[in-house]
Amino acid sequence: MFKFLLLPLQILLIAGITSVVSKSITITQEAPERIDTMSSCTVSVTVNKGDVEGFAKFQHLFPYGVEIEPIETKGATFTYAQRKMKIIWMALPEEESFTVKYKLTVTDPYVVEVDLGGTFSYLEENKRMTYTVPTEKLNVGPSEEELKKQRNPYAYVYREVEDLGDNRYKIKINVNSQYLNGFGKIQDVVPYKATAEANNKSESVFSQVDEKVKFVWMSMPESDTFSVSYTVDLSETESKSIEGISGELSFLHENKTQKAEIMSEPPTGDEQEMLASNETPAKEAEEEVTEEPAQQPEEEKEEKEASAEENIQPQSEPEPEDTVTEKPADEGSDSEEKVEQPEPKDQISDEELAEKYLTEDEKTDESSTPDNSAVADTKKKSEKEKITSVQDPVKGIEYRVQILAGHKNVKAPYIEKKYNFTNQFFMENHEGWIKYTTGSFGVYKQARDGRENIKSSFNFPGPFVVAYNEGDRITVQEALMITNQNWVQ
Repeated sequence: MFKFLLLPLQILLIAGITSVVSKSITITQEAPERIDTMSSCTVSVTVNKGDVEGFAKFQHLFPYGVEIEPIETKGATFTYAQRKMKIIWMALPEEESFTVKYKLTVTDPYVVEVDLGGTFSYLEENKRMTYTVPTEKLNVGPSEEELKKQRNPYAYVYREVEDLGDNRYKIKINVNSQYLNGFGKIQDVVPYKATAEANNKSESVFSQVDEKVKFVWMSMPESDTFSVSYTVDLSETESKSIEGISGELSFLHENKTQKAEIMSEPPTGDEQEMLASNETPAKEAEEEVTEEPAQQPEEEKEEKEASAEENIQPQSEPEPEDTVTEKPADEGSDSEEKVEQPEPKDQISDEELAEKYLTEDEKTDESSTPDNSAVADTKKKSEKEKITSVQDPVKGIEYRVQILAGHKNVKAPYIEKKYNFTNQFFMENHEGWIKYTTGSFGVYKQARDGRENIKSSFNFPGPFVVAYNEGDRITVQEALMITNQNWVQ
């Protein structure tokens, strides 16, 4: 009996649902999949309102660093304030389907994606109804493939040796790398009369020609970490010592051969940090490249001497051996004069810098800031207003992008003129240097994306990610360990 009673009820429910669906609205968006950094695009929103009429409102909250302007509102009132866009109709258009359009402009180089969506509110039988527009992502800046082409490759290669007895050894060669692709070759030179046999080839072609043991790839492995191994027999060699084996990894970058020596030890913490920040390119074979910095063993190699422009320190993880410094142009003068590097006693404190040159850092509420954007100053500043500050310590771990460093203070107008950089940046004294950083990120990936956007948008010579703990500078590797975050390329 209950089965017969349930059947009409199910029919009524299906009919009711069909009725609701027929009256419901649908909203679709149309926008480019990707736009350039700090550029604009048009976003179209098409509303199929069905039989809905009367008052309605469409609104959406955008991330910092985005400006919105109306293009077509279909008789609605348009407002954009505090990152929120509102399009309000006192009475919806009569047509069943209509399209509104707005112009979206990205004003912050750190923005790498923008969520497009929103909510459409309307009245139905004097009840407020809300339709949530499906979120779509607008990508900003170069794609991963484009960035990969711009990045310098890096490789740290080291050898592990296992004694098998009877003058036989297993040689394992480990590769930690980034952005290696195309042709590659690992070559070891073994003692005269030594014989080698491959154990693990990692999809390479193995061969031994005289004293040269080779693993050759037409296309390098996609993984950033891989290894090959072989067994070498020194029974017939004059020297039975494995210490005489040496080798290198060769690969192509921009049609030039690059080489990385095979080391005898795994990478140290400093070398792992350089790998994480991708600031140390491999050396170019048989050609001296003055623009590429040489590796240094000290911690935070990017913070030592490098070629300077107007006494500004171009930053990268390694450093050049020689330093040529220049004095920034005097205030009110466009001239530039080369001078010797000043002594540390000429430094002035952060407080003096702030009092003499800088403005108060504008505080921004991050509670509603989307994760995909750095907190940025969206207000337009006058030409006379400085856009530098001494950053107050941020609680916990913070990542920034270091753009420059030097021994003398350089004002914001000069950096704007020299590098066309108008975004807010911070200054700090650290180990005798005045360092210039920008952005504030809680997640390493966001800082990495910000760094890549800076690289592609401005001509700073080697920006890189730095980390802080309660305002104190620490290594990126330490910050990743504290926050239990993963490094991402």
